[in-house]
Amino acid sequence: ISISNQMFNKIKYFRKYNNFFSYIFVVFISIINVIIKLIIFGLLAPFNVIFFKKAKAYLYTLPRLFNPPKGIK
Repeated sequence: ISISNQMFNKIKYFRKYNNFFSYIFVVFISIINVIIKLIIFGLLAPFNVIFFKKAKAYLYTLPRLFNPPKGIK
């Protein structure tokens, strides 16, 4: 949950203090970042339980980037 909160706070900051294109760019980069980390930690998960937990956290975050909580405006 803390990973998704970090992502949402970054997105919320860019939406509030930057122009629309910067906001869209940050959302796009955040999605790419989550996908890459999900793949990496997913591949490493069989070797260590920490990697499994991180992959699970990024898997929790990914769909929420497309449908952020109501507080993100």
